[in-house]
Parts: sequence; C-alpha cells; structure tokens
Amino acid sequence: MYVKSKVPAENLLVWNVKDGWGPLCTFLEKPIPEIPVPRENQSGDTQWGDDYLNSTDLFKTGFCYLILSTLLILILISGIICAIYFGVTAS
Repeated sequence: MYVKSKVPAENLLVWNVKDGWGPLCTFLEKPIPEIPVPRENQSGDTQWGDDYLNSTDLFKTGFCYLILSTLLILILISGIICAIYFGVTAS
C-alpha cells in the first residue's frame, strides 16, 4: 500500500503471473510473446546454486575468516584485561 501511495499509477504495475503477458507487455510497451508465462522454476536454478556452492571454497573461506576474527577478538580482550590488571597493580 505504501508504494501505491507514493508512485504515480502510470509508473506502477501491480502484476500477477496469473494475469498473463498482456498487462506486463502493455505496461512495458513490448509485444506479447507466443509462449505462455513461466509459472515454475524449470531452468534448474536451484541445482546451479547447489553445484556452485559445492564446487567453490566459499564455506571454507568463510569459516576460516570466522575463526580468525574470533581469535583476534579474544586476543584483543585478553590484551585489554592484562592492561587493566597490570595498570592497576603497577600504580
């Protein structure tokens, strides 16, 4: 509703796949295709994503960064604790 209240009607299309190509193509001023509107994932996009994630080191790299960041934070906290402890006991 917010978008409808802010965008002029001539610049906004509220479209449902069930409406077919007509409203969309008219709005975009394009010819209507001869093929029906795709209604499901037939291209195997999810399989491509699975293959990509399994064939790269994305998770390994992310896990390494997570471990490295955690260690650096622990070292920083340890340094702060030591500075406070030795700063207090030295004076």
